[in-house]
Amino acid sequence: MEVKKHEYSKSPDLIVELYRDEEIVDKVYGTSSAIRNASAVFNRMLDPENGFGALPTEIDFGKQLRVLSLPEDDAESMLIILKIIHYQTKTIPETLSFKSVVELAVICDKYDCAGILRPWSNIWISNLMKAEDHEVSKYEQEEWLLIAHVFPDIEGIGNIVHHLSVHLALECCSWSPDRSQFRRYLKTSNLKQRLDPTQARTTKLRFTPDTIIRHIFTESERRKLLVTAIRKFCAGFGLVEMEEAATIGCSNDLCAELATGSILKAIKDLGISLSQISDPEGLKDYPTWAVGRLLHSIASQCKTVVPWTMSSHPVIVQHASFSKNPYAAHVISHTPPNIFYIQAAVLLNPLSKSVGVPSSLPFQMNSLQELCVIAQRAKKAAEYSDTVQYSVVPFNLKADQGS
Repeated sequence: MEVKKHEYSKSPDLIVELYRDEEIVDKVYGTSSAIRNASAVFNRMLDPENGFGALPTEIDFGKQLRVLSLPEDDAESMLIILKIIHYQTKTIPETLSFKSVVELAVICDKYDCAGILRPWSNIWISNLMKAEDHEVSKYEQEEWLLIAHVFPDIEGIGNIVHHLSVHLALECCSWSPDRSQFRRYLKTSNLKQRLDPTQARTTKLRFTPDTIIRHIFTESERRKLLVTAIRKFCAGFGLVEMEEAATIGCSNDLCAELATGSILKAIKDLGISLSQISDPEGLKDYPTWAVGRLLHSIASQCKTVVPWTMSSHPVIVQHASFSKNPYAAHVISHTPPNIFYIQAAVLLNPLSKSVGVPSSLPFQMNSLQELCVIAQRAKKAAEYSDTVQYSVVPFNLKADQGS
């Protein structure tokens, strides 16, 4: 492979060798003083009295030059940095790919030289954030966390960390023992879709600071709250053993049996088993959002004698048998004479926030969730699923930089 030579100084005293696939591809002729001033790390490396072994030398430009080899660093990114250090900025591009910015961030973090990239770093990153295909919640965008750590002063970068840290906390599971990687499932909108292991990706937070990793891991542990809630809800119907779970305590056997059967069907439809629910670690390979969806789906599909989960809005029915239904408000009329009919009955779905009694109906509505013990328990379980997920705390980049 041909080695390209780049003369960035009229009086060089240093050769920087850059590699690709373990072969030298570029030689940059520069000055050690410029490089040392740009980076405290380079300053120590190039200090003759740093205590490390002396750099090798070679004869070029008619004099002996020291040679600094950087086989581990991305060649193109290092070239950009060396151009800026030596004021060779005419060929610096105004746009860079996400991958290129990540590689620059890696080098700047390694050599502590992010400051010298201003204002180019602002331009590159701002252009990335304005791009039409910019969506930090997608796979392979996790290294925005590294970019933000290295370039925290970019306008809007804190919002990206805020958004991405919440997504990762909800979508991660199965962390490696050293927390260097995890499995990630992107959140889907289909409430009844089973979790497909083939859709997960192994995610490595390369060079991401420990403070961010610890935060994401800690917030992801909220999954355990949802697992406990599922187990308690099922234990209330005697489906799993759990000492601290209270039984439902419904006096209507038919209602309790219908609810239990509907829960079992929901569990089967969701592709999980009672043995998984019974085991505190049975859902350990599920991300927080998926466990929350399991809880919400199981609770919202719990049916009682009154079909409270069957409607998202008030339902008007006409049927004589509702005259003795304690869960429905009604008005009795007798047309024809001596035959009583329900003129109107309203059944509420406790999960619906938009439920309301039509003002035109001449009666006071009873509260279903106050009357039905099972409906009340299911409503609380479904709401708890949302509460836990919405309580995930985003990572605060400014607070971290100030600490």
